[in-house]
Amino acid sequence: MEVYIFKKAQKFISGLFFAFFSYLFLMQNSIITIDPEIQSGAPVFTGTRVPIKSFFDYLSTGESMETYLEDYPAVSRQQIEELLQMVFSF
Repeated sequence: MEVYIFKKAQKFISGLFFAFFSYLFLMQNSIITIDPEIQSGAPVFTGTRVPIKSFFDYLSTGESMETYLEDYPAVSRQQIEELLQMVFSF
């Protein structure tokens, strides 16, 4: 039963995550691109195929922004800073 509840909660949180970034995309699309032809429509950094979620996954495991930028050179520091600015202003 606990596993079922966890899976339902996880699915709900994923839906909220997608809805949140869909909203941000509508507000400002110079940072985020949502296109069904790119990563199956997952929000990505504009001009890349790098999912936005990957950045927050890095942060959630204790990795730094510097490590993320080294591992994903297609994403610029400016894109990360503008994304964080959008998130904190929401």
